[in-house]
Amino acid sequence: MRLRAGKSPRPVELPHIGGIDAAGDVEAVGANVTEIAPGTRVVIDPTVKTPKGNLVMGVNFYGGFAEYLKVPATNVVPIPDEVSYDDASTLPICYITAWYGLYDRGGLENGE
Repeated sequence: MRLRAGKSPRPVELPHIGGIDAAGDVEAVGANVTEIAPGTRVVIDPTVKTPKGNLVMGVNFYGGFAEYLKVPATNVVPIPDEVSYDDASTLPICYITAWYGLYDRGGLENGE
């Protein structure tokens, strides 16, 4: 809602596809990817590490509301058949919320 109202805390160029929470089936993989195969059920870690810092899917680049996503193989985690896509997709954001609160807001340092 804030994004649509022009009040996003982070600048986002429009048009934009949001969606931080995402899970689904791998459609294709890059030539050097060996640990994940097409057809694998996965959840996506929405935080992509780059030399310039972390980027967040759905914020800094197109997100899970898109029909297809392209993310590094290191950002996908296989999920068991008995875990629904809905349940799996909620896991990464819980982690990111806790991490943000502890490190960014709380000042927690490595080793504490």
